[in-house]
Amino acid sequence: MIEGIRLRSLSDGGFESVSDFDIKISGFRGSLSGGSAVEKKIRILVAKPGLDGHDRGAKVVAQALRDAGMEVIYTGLHQSIDQIINSALQEAVDVIGLSIMS
Repeated sequence: MIEGIRLRSLSDGGFESVSDFDIKISGFRGSLSGGSAVEKKIRILVAKPGLDGHDRGAKVVAQALRDAGMEVIYTGLHQSIDQIINSALQEAVDVIGLSIMS
């Protein structure tokens, strides 16, 4: 786990710690596997659409997700929507995470 990193909570606009995030992800992981003993490793595509050239936040979130036991595919900067969709289909991901500045 990365210490001291905080992630924006989409529900209330505030911030939550990585440990709180890990608890939510554990529940999500259980729902994907149907609560069975065999768990599917969640595959997440993290993408930076548009012209924004800053990717530090996306990389921090990607690392936090990896630390939580997920497989993360990071596509890099300046991706078009078509590139993101094609990557998601090719990688057969469960979740697409977009990091945008605007």
